[in-house]
Amino acid sequence: MLTAAKRNERYSGQKNLKEIWLGPLLGNNRSHLIERCSDLVAKNQPGSFLYLTASHPLLEIVTQGILDGSKNRGLWGELPVYLFRGFVRRLISTAVDEEGRSLSPRLPIDREELPLKRSLISQILTRLLAADRLKALAPLASREGCVNTIATLIGEIERAAKSPAEIAEIIAARAYDLAPEREATTGGLSRQIDFDKEVALIYSTYSDLLHRYQLTEEDADQLRALALLNDESDGNAGSIPWLSNVQLLVLDGFFDFTPVQGEILRRLIPRVTDVVVNLNHDERNPEIFRPFQETVAHLCSIAPFEEKRSVEHLVTRGSLSGLRENLFNPSVSDKPKFVADSGQEAPTTHQSEIRYFECGDRDTEIRAIAKEIKRLVLREDYSLADIALVVRQRASYSETIARVMREESLPCNLEIRVEANDVPGNRAALKLLGVLEQLSQEESTAPKISQLADLVKSEYFRLNEEDLSALSSRFDAEYVGLLIETDQPLDSAREAQLKKRYRIGVWDADALENAFAYVGSELRVSDWLARARKLITELPAATATKELLNIDSGERDRDPDVADQIENAETAKIENADVEKKRRPSRDIHPATIAWTALVIQRFAERIQAVPREGKPADLRLALMRLLDQFCFREQVVRPIRSSVEDRELPQMMLNFNSLEALRRALVAAIKSIEITSLVLARFAVATSRPRGRAGCARVGGN
Repeated sequence: MLTAAKRNERYSGQKNLKEIWLGPLLGNNRSHLIERCSDLVAKNQPGSFLYLTASHPLLEIVTQGILDGSKNRGLWGELPVYLFRGFVRRLISTAVDEEGRSLSPRLPIDREELPLKRSLISQILTRLLAADRLKALAPLASREGCVNTIATLIGEIERAAKSPAEIAEIIAARAYDLAPEREATTGGLSRQIDFDKEVALIYSTYSDLLHRYQLTEEDADQLRALALLNDESDGNAGSIPWLSNVQLLVLDGFFDFTPVQGEILRRLIPRVTDVVVNLNHDERNPEIFRPFQETVAHLCSIAPFEEKRSVEHLVTRGSLSGLRENLFNPSVSDKPKFVADSGQEAPTTHQSEIRYFECGDRDTEIRAIAKEIKRLVLREDYSLADIALVVRQRASYSETIARVMREESLPCNLEIRVEANDVPGNRAALKLLGVLEQLSQEESTAPKISQLADLVKSEYFRLNEEDLSALSSRFDAEYVGLLIETDQPLDSAREAQLKKRYRIGVWDADALENAFAYVGSELRVSDWLARARKLITELPAATATKELLNIDSGERDRDPDVADQIENAETAKIENADVEKKRRPSRDIHPATIAWTALVIQRFAERIQAVPREGKPADLRLALMRLLDQFCFREQVVRPIRSSVEDRELPQMMLNFNSLEALRRALVAAIKSIEITSLVLARFAVATSRPRGRAGCARVGGN
């Protein structure tokens, strides 16, 4: 067996050494590579090697092995250990042009900070459709599924290392080959070649926008890195200075490469003196490693590689020791062997490593696993990092795992992702945007009371104290007389008491909703206000009021002292399932309450109607943000966090708090995509029978 020192001595005496190391699982090949790179770092030569890993856990293992805290406590600069995408970013960020200047940085649009990619593609489809450039895709272009499919397809094209020009050339050649068949085809149905041409147009437009606006994403970065390596290979002045110092290239854990990664390696491998590819292989079970043969063949087509096979591995004991040889091995019979007839006793194997738990439900199952984890850590000195929990369906177990591990005080790095649309704060914001969208598509400018009632009862929107104070002063000036119930004058104490009873001057979502239903929740705001004014005038006369509302005159009025005790219309039981459920108040509403509700809903509707229906994207964004500020959206989201809440409620509160950032990112992505794609209409200007708006303009709620 070669020691690390002997290996390093061997490498130092050879030139252009390119090897593929094949070794069993839990072998020693990786440790030898890590030790070699560690020696280079100890000699202050970190720039002489480049270590690429196939996964993030492997990246951490290699990094911790090189910077072990004893031989190497750290280093100045950057440790050259990367995932492939990190290596691509390193190439781009360090490349220089012919004058020695760094390339202009580009803004990534596929990260959580700016999720712009899908929105940008959606806008491209919308603009091309408006310019009458899409025929085959026209019926599908406005659907979310089409946007997702096009985004995925563009990523596949980029990973295939094909530029827009190459795709256009391929489709043109195919169209030429299919020309006779096309002439013989009758009917107006679109053919596959028509879809291909439009996809190529979308891809070309997308790439052009990325270049014009200095944007990028992970798949596009790989194409840019490939172009940089091509330019340097062709002898152009632009270069990647540090790449010439690399003497050792390690590819660890890759069993496959995408086409663009393969092309990058095709230009990288020949220029590096020593290249080592570390792959798993076991002569005792070759079938399971057969997929690696295609990777080996691809590497050998780039440069002459020498295969080095190793049998070194860590020894395992117990019932799992035979997995190396027997797992998925077709040469091992899976038929049961019967020994009863031969009179021999079946051999017994002590399988202490395998324990079987039979549980009645998932909660009991996960709790038993948690207790077993505690036993392993506390009694057998296991590390939590060495313990993994594998389930068949993560979605069905994730909530139970997170809850039980939290209750058992066990750290768990289960990453639970919640869709932004499922966050209550975001759902409320989407309702508001839905109201604005509907108003932009209808001739009427007045929303329905039911829509505003949904916003009010969500408790995420309300008028601010300044508006409430102004409306309270207006109530005192116009409607305070409604509080007078006798001929006696109304003193300040009695006025305050009645205002408190009838919820005047305060924001009370329940009282407002009850008044909405009393007057008519399906009316539009203008009609609701007209009916409210009529009720305010006629309610003091009970007979006229009951005739107006068709209320049984023999029904006994309820005690006014229980004015605030209203029935929740959303949870009320309905005797007849066929009867439409409506919000109905549990008693008559006082005219003063109706007057106050009319003032509130009028101001609430005015705020919404003040948002312009069309405008420049930046102006619309400001108008939307102003509306959210006027409705105290942020304060309503933050309010529960500032108050004392139980620990179990804190995750939900923080999730709502994060909705503010999600909403901000969504608005930025939408507005930015509209601004960027505004040049598409200028580029593909085609006369249409129905113009959809000016370039650079947008509609509230539009795509």
